[in-house]
Amino acid sequence: MRTARRIRQSPARVGEYLEICHKYLARIEKTVAAADLVGLSIVQEARVMVIQGYVEHARRQMDQITRRIFQGETIPHEEKVFSIFQPHTRWVVKGKAGVPQELGVPVCVVEDQHRFVLHHRILWQGGDVDAAVDVIAETRSRFPDLTACSFDKGTRFSSVSC
Repeated sequence: MRTARRIRQSPARVGEYLEICHKYLARIEKTVAAADLVGLSIVQEARVMVIQGYVEHARRQMDQITRRIFQGETIPHEEKVFSIFQPHTRWVVKGKAGVPQELGVPVCVVEDQHRFVLHHRILWQGGDVDAAVDVIAETRSRFPDLTACSFDKGTRFSSVSC
């Protein structure tokens, strides 16, 4: 990481780094191409497919580095990948003191006054603001006695007709 931070300051060093990456990728592709996919077991084929997936990740990263460093382009947020091992990982802005952002997937949780979980939803797309109305409606359908709810900073709503 320190090396990456240092070379980030110098486009020439970034170019050298990318050349090394291209050489490694060419070597990996040559090795994968030499593997006889017809004669491989299912497990071996799966391993080759995993390697090919990592090669695609490497190509995307190298493309983004080239666009950002050499072409001065700002990479759109939708193109960024925060984890190659868990591609669903998102950049989550918490808006809380001390934890401005996290990596993960937001989860909307509805608890009762005793902290029992009544309902939850994993927010693969969108945020809690987008899901709040639907989650409360679903919770209310399961628990008709629900008459009040609060969101985040304790703002109470006396009606859950939302």
